[in-house]
Amino acid sequence: MDAMSGWLAVPLVAGFVLLLFHFLAWFSGWKGLAKNFRAPSVSPMETSWCSGHVGIVSYRNILFVGHDGFGLHLSVLFLFSIGHPPLLIPWSEIHGIKQRSFLWRKTVAFDIGRPTITSIRIPQRTIAGSMLDTGASLTS
Repeated sequence: MDAMSGWLAVPLVAGFVLLLFHFLAWFSGWKGLAKNFRAPSVSPMETSWCSGHVGIVSYRNILFVGHDGFGLHLSVLFLFSIGHPPLLIPWSEIHGIKQRSFLWRKTVAFDIGRPTITSIRIPQRTIAGSMLDTGASLTS
């Protein structure tokens, strides 16, 4: 292997990573959410760094969840933000809320959009109180 082929590998790997992040954003439904709910500004100061699912894609330890009176704020860790713009989902677009438990972990799952664009599952500690404050009901 000569030096030239080593340098060629760098842009190929970078291109592959870019395509992978865009594919995951599309496959999870994040791109569909971004069309309707792209955040106009940075998330609120109080955010929780957690794992969660958007669609069937797992965002392990790279998801930031915040909330305020306007809605649910979602973003991902900067290194993984390609194809994943920050989102602000109004409370009125969140429906089908269900609590789930597995061993010691409690999560909240819900659908986004009308008609539904995708579903989200996040730790209950990050958001459940805010959903109840808005009048949304948690069902088992």
